[in-house]
Amino acid sequence: MTSPVDYAEKGYAVLPCWWIKEDDTCACGNAACHAKGKHPINSLVPRGVLDASRDPAVVAGWLSKVPRANWGLAMGMNGLIAVDIDPRNGGDATWEALTETHGEPPETWMARTGGGGTHFILSAPTAGTKIPGTLGKGIDLKHGNAYVLVEPSRTTNAYCWLDGLSPLEGAPLAEFVAFEEPESAPVAVSGVVRMVDSATLADLRAALAWLDSDRRDTWIKVGHALRQLGPAGFALWNEWSQLSGKYRPDDQVKRWAGFSPTEINLETIFFDAQQAGWPGKPLSSVSQGQPVCELPEAPKGFDAPAPVPMLDEAAAWLGGDPATARAAAISLAGFAASRRYESTEGDPAHLYLMTLSDSIDDLRPTLQQYARLLHQAGLIRHLREARIATPAAIDRILRRCPATVWLSDEYATGVAYSKRQPAGTLEQAFGMMTSLYGKRFFQLEATSDAARADAETEVVHCPALSIFAAAAHADVAQLVRASEISRGAFGQMLMIQAAQGISDPVRDPAPLWLVTHLRAMRGLPADLCEFAPPSTVFAETPGVEPALIQVVFQDSPDAYWPAFRSLTPVRALQALLRSAWRNMRRISVALAAWANPAAPVVTPPLLEWCAGYVLHHLRSQVESVQVLGNEDGKTTVEQKVLDFIRKAGSEGATKNEIQGSCYAFRSLKSATERNSVLANLIEDEAIEQVQIRLPGARKPRNVYRIVNAAENADNADKRCGHTSAPITLAAQGPEPIR
Repeated sequence: MTSPVDYAEKGYAVLPCWWIKEDDTCACGNAACHAKGKHPINSLVPRGVLDASRDPAVVAGWLSKVPRANWGLAMGMNGLIAVDIDPRNGGDATWEALTETHGEPPETWMARTGGGGTHFILSAPTAGTKIPGTLGKGIDLKHGNAYVLVEPSRTTNAYCWLDGLSPLEGAPLAEFVAFEEPESAPVAVSGVVRMVDSATLADLRAALAWLDSDRRDTWIKVGHALRQLGPAGFALWNEWSQLSGKYRPDDQVKRWAGFSPTEINLETIFFDAQQAGWPGKPLSSVSQGQPVCELPEAPKGFDAPAPVPMLDEAAAWLGGDPATARAAAISLAGFAASRRYESTEGDPAHLYLMTLSDSIDDLRPTLQQYARLLHQAGLIRHLREARIATPAAIDRILRRCPATVWLSDEYATGVAYSKRQPAGTLEQAFGMMTSLYGKRFFQLEATSDAARADAETEVVHCPALSIFAAAAHADVAQLVRASEISRGAFGQMLMIQAAQGISDPVRDPAPLWLVTHLRAMRGLPADLCEFAPPSTVFAETPGVEPALIQVVFQDSPDAYWPAFRSLTPVRALQALLRSAWRNMRRISVALAAWANPAAPVVTPPLLEWCAGYVLHHLRSQVESVQVLGNEDGKTTVEQKVLDFIRKAGSEGATKNEIQGSCYAFRSLKSATERNSVLANLIEDEAIEQVQIRLPGARKPRNVYRIVNAAENADNADKRCGHTSAPITLAAQGPEPIR
C-alpha cells in the first residue's frame, strides 16, 4: 500500500490532513466541518500547506502520530497544477466538450478521487503565466498554495492513482497548457430587458421540458424568445440546451450573441409547450406581474473550503454556528491585516460584518471566543466590547489604538435607538463609523480635542475600525428599509445569515499557531505576553502614516462587478451592491495577507472564492428585505403584508385577517410594531384604510387595501366574471362607505 513517505522519498512535499471517522464526521471534532477529511491538521502543520514537507523523516513522524490521516500533495511547492473534474457538478460534460474542441490531454499523472471525480496532475507553467481558476462548470484548477488529496487518502471512497499513471511509478508529467475558455455570456440586451417574477421563470423551465432541444429550429426559436430576459434568459436557455446531445458551450455563447428580441416571445414558448402536451398554464405575471430579476448563480465560494487552509482552521476553533464562525475568522483576518496591508489599488483590510440569527444567543459564543483569542494573544488593547455611543468615544478609541476591533451584540438595537433620537450623539457616532470606513485619515472637529497645541497629533492616519456584530433577524427587519440599507449605519455592512445547525462552542485555549500567526501579522514578537504594554512599532502610532505592505491582485476584481450589478435593478440598492463589491476586494486583501503575510497575493481561485462568498450573502441580504424589483423600499414584513393585502383585492383585509394569515405580521412582538407596519404602508401611499360593506352584510368592515383604484376595480370585475371595464363598485363589488 502507498505510504506518504513514498512521496517524500521521491522529493514531493506532502502534508497531513484530517480523516473521516466511521460516523461520517470529520476527525477534527467540528460536527459542522465544511471540509470533512480535507483540511490540514493544524497541530502538525500550523501554516497548512506552507508547512508541507518532502523530508522522509518528518513525514514518517507525522504518520506515526496520525496513522489514519489523509494526505495532501502541495501544488505550488512541487511545481504542479491539478485539473480537478467533479462529475457531481457537471465536470464530465464540460470535460467532454473541452476535449472534443481541443483534443485529448497528453499522458500524465492521473488519479480517481474520493468523490468519483478525476485529477489530472501536470507541470505548472512558468512564473507569470495567468492561470484561470476554472475551465468551466465542474472543473477547477488547483495551483499555488493549493493541494489535492492523494492515495492513500479516503473520503467518500479511496483516492487511487490509475495504473501506470502514478508519480511513484515514474509516470511522465505533462506540461499544463490552458484550454481557451469561451467568453462569458453577455449580461445585457440592447434596449429594455424584460423582467418576470421567479414563479414565471419556474413556469418557463417546466414548459421547456416539453420542447425538443435536439431540433435546431426549436432551439433557435427558444433562444430568440428568451433573449429578452437578458442573463436570466441565457441561464435558462443554456440549462435547457444541455438536454441535447448536440450541446456545445462555445456554440451557446456564439449563438446567444446573435439573438435579438423579436415577435417570438415568452408566450410563444408557453403556446408551443401546450401544443406538445404541457398541462400547465402560465401565470398572469408574464405580462402583468411586478418586475423581478432572477439572481444569477454566484461563483464558487460559499460552501467550498476556503483556499486559505488556516482560515477554516481558525473558524473551527472559534466554534458556535458554522457560518458565524467562518465570518468571525474572516473578520479576524481583516483585523490582523488592518493598518498593516492594503492592495496596490488602495483597498484596506478592515471590515464591517454582521451575522444574523433568529436568536442572538446563538451568536454570542463565537463573539466570546473572538475576544478570548485577542486576550490570549496579548492584543487586548485592540479590543472594544462596550457600546460606542459618542463621536468623542470613537476619537479616544482610535487615538489609543488606531487598529481596533469592536465586537458588538447590540449594534442593531443601537441603530434603533439612534433612529428614535435624531441628531443625537449616538446617531452622530454611527454616522462617523460610516465615514470612517473609507477614510485615509481622521480628525474629530468641534470638540475640546481640537484645541490641542500640537495639530499633528490630532490626525489619525489610516484609521482602521473593524466591526463584528451580531443581531437578531427581527431587530434588523424592523430597522432596514430599501431607501436606508444602502446608506448610513448599515451601508458598509455585509450581513451573514447564520446556518441552521448550531455546534457547541470550543472551550480549549487558542492553539499556539493561531496566537503566533495573529501576533506576526500585527508585527509583534511571537513571545508577547498577555496584557502586554502598547506596542512601539510605527503601525500602531496614530499620528504617523504607516508604510503598508502591498497586496497584489493577479486578476482584476472588476471582472466580478457585472455579477454584483445584476443582482437587482432597484435604484435604492445600487449603493449596497457597490459596497458589497468593495467588501469582496477587502476580504480578498485580508485573506491574501492571512495566507502569506510576507508576500501576499490575491490569486484567481482566492478572488473567485471571495466573490462567491460575498455574492451568496448579498443575495440573502437583498432577499431578506424583499425589495427585489421594488422601488418603494418596503421591509420584509411590510412587503409580505403588502402582498397579502394585494391578494385580498378590492374587498381588502382587516387587521385581524392580516394577523391571522400573514405569519411575518403575526410574528411581530407587539401591537405597536404591527400598527407601525400598517402606518408605514399608509404613509407611503401603498395602502389605504377604508370602510366597506359586502353584499348581504349588516355591518361595514374596516379594511386595508391597495391604493390603486384601477387595480381594485379590475379585481372586482374579474370576480364577477366580466372582462370589460369600468364597473361600479356599488353594484358589483364592495361598497366604500363615505
